[in-house]
This record gives sequence, structure tokens and C-alpha cells, in this order.
Amino acid sequence: MSELKKCPFCGKSDIHIEQKGTFFWCECYDCGAISREHHTLPGVNVLQSEDIARGYWNQRPLEDALHARIAELEAEIERLTVHSDIERQDDKCSGHGDISNFPPVMGSGDGLGW
Repeated sequence: MSELKKCPFCGKSDIHIEQKGTFFWCECYDCGAISREHHTLPGVNVLQSEDIARGYWNQRPLEDALHARIAELEAEIERLTVHSDIERQDDKCSGHGDISNFPPVMGSGDGLGW
């Protein structure tokens, strides 16, 4: 039996499984949001019906997909930015940052009057 997720609308966690006759659903007591109802068939015990109602409440395909994508992007950011122990390739170039062997720019005091 899994826990009920927080309400997708108000973010609160005052969620309860409700039953009326043979119908089960989850309801947020803060904002009134409700899940899809589950109708219990004869021979199905109450705990199974509660689990199905809980599954309806916890089913969030868009939210789950977004969390998965965020995790992928965070891992990629980590992969791209971790270089504290690794020397960057452009740091290995000889003369990196040294501009003394470039010709002077015109008008930069080279006597050409530009």
C-alpha cells in the first residue's frame, strides 16, 4: 500500500480515501480536488478497492515525465560542469592566452596613424 501523493492543485497533503456504497475515490480536504472513482465489483475486498483509488490519485504521467526529464538534464549539467579534477582541453594548448606573437592592430599606436 503506497502513500498518497500531495494534491496536484494546492500542494497540501490532507488527502483521504472516501467511500460511498461501492464507490471509492481520493479527496483533498483542503481544496476539494477528487480522483477518478473506482466502482467495487462483487467479490473485491475493500483494501483492493482502496489501493485502486490510491493508484488513480497517485497517477501523474505528466508530472512523472517532467521529473524524469529534470533528472536527465541535471545529470547532463553535472557531467558538463564537473572539471575541477580534469584539465580542460583548451588549457592544454601552448601559448593559450598569449597574444605576443600576433601582429599589432592598426591604429593601436603602431605609428601608422590609424
